[in-house]
Amino acid sequence: ESGKILAGFRGDRPRLLAGSRELQPASESPPRRVAELDQWLQAVRGGKPSSASFENVRRLCETIHTGNIALRINRKLEWDADRRRFSNSEEANKLLRRGRYRPGWDVFG
Repeated sequence: ESGKILAGFRGDRPRLLAGSRELQPASESPPRRVAELDQWLQAVRGGKPSSASFENVRRLCETIHTGNIALRINRKLEWDADRRRFSNSEEANKLLRRGRYRPGWDVFG
């Protein structure tokens, strides 16, 4: 709670900082990353799903989206992950989905 994690733009080379001193990285190195195209090819061939599959990135997108809503509402919000709704703000819940689409741009029409 009192430390920080610093990483590159894509989350590479993460470093854990505790207070004012940098902690040493773990002695084990993480498994080598498989390139995105290779992951996609493996998934298409029936192998392991890509790390960018919808199911894998859903939580990341949810986190970013709820953070953006919190910035717009400008107060602390409580997220109910099971219901996928804010438990303390109907105003914030209204921002979870677009109200009306412009003619010709509706998703399901």
